[in-house]
Amino acid sequence: MRSKSARRNERTWQYQSASVSMGHCEAVAGIQTFLMSSNIRIKKICQHCNIIFTAKTTVTKFCSDKCAKANYKRRQKEYKMELSHIDTEQQLSQTKLHTVNPLLSGFGNKELVSINDLAAKVGLSERTIFRLMKDPEFPKVKIGKKLLFKTANVMDYLTSKYSNV
Repeated sequence: MRSKSARRNERTWQYQSASVSMGHCEAVAGIQTFLMSSNIRIKKICQHCNIIFTAKTTVTKFCSDKCAKANYKRRQKEYKMELSHIDTEQQLSQTKLHTVNPLLSGFGNKELVSINDLAAKVGLSERTIFRLMKDPEFPKVKIGKKLLFKTANVMDYLTSKYSNV
C-alpha cells in the first residue's frame, strides 16, 4: 500500500498532466482527475440591493441567498403583472369589438348578414331581394358599398307585407 504523500503526489501529477495536455478535468489513461476549487475573488455589485460584495465565481449576481430569493420574487411578480396587463388589453379589445354603434342599435354584430347569406336563410333568390329593396321600408344597412341585413327584421317585414297573400 502506498503512503499518503505518494497518493497526493500521484494526484498532483495527474492534475498537472491533465491540465497541460487536455485542459481542465478530464480522464488520463482511464484515471479520472479532479481540479481543485479556485480561490478567485471578484468585487461585484448585487443586482438586488446594489451593495458591493466579493464573489467567489464569475457568474454570481447577488450578495446573499436572501437577495437572490427577494429578486426571484420580484421577477415573478413582474411576470404575473405583465400577464395580467396583456389579459386586460385583450379583454378591452374584445369589448370594443362587441360594443354596438348607436346608429346600428337594431342590428347585432353577429346578426348582420350579407345578401348571399340572407337569400340562403330566407329562401329567396338574390334577385328577388334586390327587387324588394326598392321599397324604402325594407330593413337594410348600407356601409360604404356593402349591404347588410338583420334576418329577423327582414322576416318581420316579409310577414307583415305578404301575410295577406
